[in-house]
Amino acid sequence: MKTILFVCTGNTCRSSMAEALLKEKLKGSGLDIRVLSAGTAVFREDPASKHAVMVMGERGIDLSGHRSKPVNRDMLEQADLVLTMTQNHKKAVLDMTPQLEGRVFTLKEFVYDKTEYRDVEAELSETAGRLNEKRNAFIEKYKTELMSLKKKREELVAELDRVEEELLEWDKRLQREIEEDKKKIEKLQERVPDLDIKDPFGGHADCYRDSADEIEEAVDKLVDKLKKDWTK
Repeated sequence: MKTILFVCTGNTCRSSMAEALLKEKLKGSGLDIRVLSAGTAVFREDPASKHAVMVMGERGIDLSGHRSKPVNRDMLEQADLVLTMTQNHKKAVLDMTPQLEGRVFTLKEFVYDKTEYRDVEAELSETAGRLNEKRNAFIEKYKTELMSLKKKREELVAELDRVEEELLEWDKRLQREIEEDKKKIEKLQERVPDLDIKDPFGGHADCYRDSADEIEEAVDKLVDKLKKDWTK
């Protein structure tokens, strides 16, 4: 039997909902998988948060019996797949068990096909590199003038306003040089998916609903992926 472990911080919101959702969706799937969850900062057994229980109840899932558990090395080493809610949780898990590299992913990282945004990431990297080259070339080309102006600013307090205006003009020239690339980077960044599951802790009920929707979407993709990869 394969084991999947979900990990978040307190194991009262995100990972507990992910565990419950996957267990529900595995029913009748033909997959024989044990599903667990734990938290990186659990100091006592706490029930799932009331909003998590409520939101799962709206989906016909009873989360009232859940109790939080701290993640530990044994638990991690026995898991075939560890799915964390954020990049920070992933780092914490790998810091604890670096030998599990290749078995630990964020939930979204594991289920989303990287080819869907690999081209965007490559173009984003290329554009950012070009912007940095332009910035460095500009600064190198005009470093004498800039250094002179900065020195005058320090030495000539009386002329500070005039010097500041000149510096602003140089900055405007730089911004004009890189404006197009900056806009392109912003647009490309909008197209790269966020690989973290947002933390609803302390929020109102709609925050938990949004988090549950986000987790459920990823869990649906997880089930499809597991059927493809783990069904023989």
